[in-house]
Amino acid sequence: MLFQTWTFLLFFSAVFILFGIVRNTRGRQYLVLSASLLFYAWWNPWYILLILWIITADYSAVYLMERYGRRRIFLILSITSSLLVLGFFKYAGFLSDSINSIASLAGAGPMLARPEIILPAGISFYIFISMGYVFDYWYGRVEREGSWFRYALFVSFFPQILAGPIARAGSLMGQLNIFRGPSAGDAAEGVYLFTRGVFRKVALADYFALYADKVFGNPAGFASSDLALGALAFTWQIYFDFSGYTDMARGTARLLGIELMENFNLPYAAANTKEFWARWHISLSSWFGDYVYKPMGGNREGRLKESRNIIATMVLSGLWHGAAWNFILWG
Repeated sequence: MLFQTWTFLLFFSAVFILFGIVRNTRGRQYLVLSASLLFYAWWNPWYILLILWIITADYSAVYLMERYGRRRIFLILSITSSLLVLGFFKYAGFLSDSINSIASLAGAGPMLARPEIILPAGISFYIFISMGYVFDYWYGRVEREGSWFRYALFVSFFPQILAGPIARAGSLMGQLNIFRGPSAGDAAEGVYLFTRGVFRKVALADYFALYADKVFGNPAGFASSDLALGALAFTWQIYFDFSGYTDMARGTARLLGIELMENFNLPYAAANTKEFWARWHISLSSWFGDYVYKPMGGNREGRLKESRNIIATMVLSGLWHGAAWNFILWG
């Protein structure tokens, strides 16, 4: 169910009307949780079991940390559970292809059959949202959420679940626990963000895609100047596509009185690469910075280790974007 479809508009209209009718916080929480699970199950009902597993496993891990102390074993079990789910569904095919390629270079036949797995929608996003909460509790940045249902709402909140932003427990969970509803200013901002997002996605991204797809589909048939324009068109296509979807997500949440973090801040106006990554997909860049780069030591242990930490973080970021060697090399 994509934001720019009539199906979503009908779905959200029903949620918005019911949200206005239900006046108490707990009722609104159950309403939006039910809507979120329905939204996620719309594409493939079976995959609802995956997100429920991630929610329950991480909620249980933090409960055990509180009950028995912040023992590293509970953190490791939580991380392992999340990475096994993400690794199987997103990277099993890539791993089998890589092993078979190595075997082929050695003169052997295929060693592994490629698993036919349909990637669950949004799996990279909701796993990182849930992992972030576990890390934040481990580092003492947030309190444990006492209600499984409220935690499930935080992880599965439907505006963010398919393409982010990757919310942090410290900012989103408190808003969902209050659920005061939208003010007039929220409603106006929500409509503006959603409308801007639709325009960016449908009028701009899809328009640039017409030229970029044509050039990339047959590069030998175009002159070098056309190829350069095709590459330029793609840079704008991917920006307007992703930022447009984020705008729609933020606008939808704002219409429910929830403010999601900004995810793009004029990245092509950046003066250097470091500034670009502080402006592009901000929620992901900051996630890798806080939970990968800094725990590895950041820039605190000399230039050599800092370079190691940067490279490792960016390689993992590349792998997060896609299960292929070109993404790893890009990182």
